[in-house]
Amino acid sequence: MAVNALAVILGLSAIALLALIFIVWAPWTGVRRDGRLDRETESRLLLGENPEIISADLEKREQDDKTPKNFS
Repeated sequence: MAVNALAVILGLSAIALLALIFIVWAPWTGVRRDGRLDRETESRLLLGENPEIISADLEKREQDDKTPKNFS
């Protein structure tokens, strides 16, 4: 009886350990795959600015970069 209980406890412990490793490891691969933020955006987020405002500023900047410039 004690051997069976020990086997069950060890089995559950092994399953719990594998689940914990998977919970930590699985999102990490997705984080590494994402591109890095530019320094300005990262600083603004760390300083607590609203992410929606930062996103709007980035979209506006991208639109400005796409419009042709007339230097005449």
